[in-house]
Amino acid sequence: GGSGSHSLSLSHAHAHAHAQSVSSYHSVGGMSAGAGGHAQGGRTQGGHTQGGHAQGGRAQGAPWTTCVMACGSDAFNQLGLDGEVLSLKLEPVRLLQQELQHDDADASASHDCIINMSASAYMSLCVTTRGNLYVWGTLHAGKQPSGHGHGGHGGHGGLGEETKRIISSPTKMNLPEPRMRVSSVACGHEHAAIISQSGELLTFGNGRSGCLGHGTTDSTLTPRLVETMNSRGVVVGVSCGAEHTAAILRLQEGPGGDIQYNELMTFGSNRAGQLGVGDDVLEASLPITVEYFMEIGLNIDQVACGMHHTLARSNEPSYLFSWGFGEAGRLGTGTDDMQSYPCRVPLPYGDVLSIGAGEQHSLAVMDNGTVVAWGSNAFGQLGVGSMQEKTVAIPMQVTLPSKAFG
Repeated sequence: GGSGSHSLSLSHAHAHAHAQSVSSYHSVGGMSAGAGGHAQGGRTQGGHTQGGHAQGGRAQGAPWTTCVMACGSDAFNQLGLDGEVLSLKLEPVRLLQQELQHDDADASASHDCIINMSASAYMSLCVTTRGNLYVWGTLHAGKQPSGHGHGGHGGHGGLGEETKRIISSPTKMNLPEPRMRVSSVACGHEHAAIISQSGELLTFGNGRSGCLGHGTTDSTLTPRLVETMNSRGVVVGVSCGAEHTAAILRLQEGPGGDIQYNELMTFGSNRAGQLGVGDDVLEASLPITVEYFMEIGLNIDQVACGMHHTLARSNEPSYLFSWGFGEAGRLGTGTDDMQSYPCRVPLPYGDVLSIGAGEQHSLAVMDNGTVVAWGSNAFGQLGVGSMQEKTVAIPMQVTLPSKAFG
């Protein structure tokens, strides 16, 4: 998966490689060797990736080795390749490997390896089995008033001056609590969101349009808890668009908390209807519920944000919905019209297993093994075997190589 200028990939066991994050100008990926493991990829999105992760087991006593690789533009230090401006092939991010080995020397636990990665146009992030979060690249926090610094990490805000933190090599990010551990990460254009292992949502980066969910448009260069969500339940999924964020909150009811249901919440810019709450709200700096799903009694278990549109999957039954900016047919509803409320996407190939959203296109994996795509095909990104159709407004089956997994 990835973003504007690079890509990430990750694999575990027997040197299987998997693309994990692809940006417009760079790529970052990984490879691990061990016994009995497998890799499972997440969703590739224009500008960011959400949900990509690797899972693997190992035989008793078999050591893990982890190697993250990168290629593309390093204009913002997002490759972590120690000074290279451009890399045309995947190369090991050796500085990250050194960091992991250094941390292993200080820990009594088993060898640490990467399980989740995400990339934006400017930065790369990864999560390890121990729940550590590593970051490299350039963190943007927008233009701040004079004297408005952020967390003491090199941000020197002045009137009209952009606050940013340049991290030239993979660095472990400090979290609000020393014992907090991370389970997953998602990148937007200039902001990111992480979920802790205990289900807390944290965001950081450029707070434009309220996309951090802290009640203001202020920015922060260090992760900060989204209090209004964490006080209500456990966050089980998150995705970031250019200036909006969508998160799935799991709630419990009943005498013993035996009734569980998910609530989809969104925040940030709604100028293209991407929050799914109608067009009366231009932006929301606090999470708001997408009431549509509550009204029709559907449980959302997956969400994917494109740059200015959003996809969500319900379970039991498995339906796909889209809303937001509709240009190039990226919503899959048959038109280019903007939708400010969720609309069901017609999928003739069965039930949806997983979803992904790019800048101007969308994808879904079906339960019969097929992949469908729709939206802009200007660069062949839909994988339908032809560029004759520059836009596809209704889901079309992707042409997969016959021996892709042979």
